[in-house]
Amino acid sequence: MRRAAVAALGALLLVACAAPAVRSGRTGVAPGFPPSDEATLIGHIQPLVQPFGLRMTRASLIDVGDSYETSPTGTHLALYAEPSGVYPTERYLGNMASLTGALSEVFVRWSKLESFDICQEPVGGSEETPLPVTRVKVTRTANATIDWDRTGLAELLALDLISYEQEDPSGLRLEVFGPADDHPLYLDALEQARVIADRVISGP
Repeated sequence: MRRAAVAALGALLLVACAAPAVRSGRTGVAPGFPPSDEATLIGHIQPLVQPFGLRMTRASLIDVGDSYETSPTGTHLALYAEPSGVYPTERYLGNMASLTGALSEVFVRWSKLESFDICQEPVGGSEETPLPVTRVKVTRTANATIDWDRTGLAELLALDLISYEQEDPSGLRLEVFGPADDHPLYLDALEQARVIADRVISGP
């Protein structure tokens, strides 16, 4: 398992998923951007996650500069969803690729967005900002290269491995936490992902 290799990355992901953004106080809708009002934004996103048995809990349009604050002209969309009912770990993992693919629709809707991340949170988390079960971040650049209809968990993990090895700041990144990190579905997919990533990195 590549825990040591992603330790630093994991810390960064936790900041993104667990730390609430500083609110700038500016609201409204700028051309090419999603609405910055959270309730309105959630209303736009909920239909995309509902087929996966999820409900949106938080959503923010983020300026990813040093302050990581909300902004009507932020180019990063931070999304948080939790299950609406019983949700075993394998469902969190099994949904990762298809859920992310469904949410890639945001790049079609809003031309100024450059990235989004989706955190799948625990069922009925007791904390205001609970540790997520899974988190995937996708840039517009990475999304343009992905055939989501042919991407499953192993392929998603391979994209993460390739981005990590190539130190590609525009690549897809992901992390899993808690029981998901030791789940057989994840471990099996990770082994497949290593084979795929090695083949891509090594070339013909």
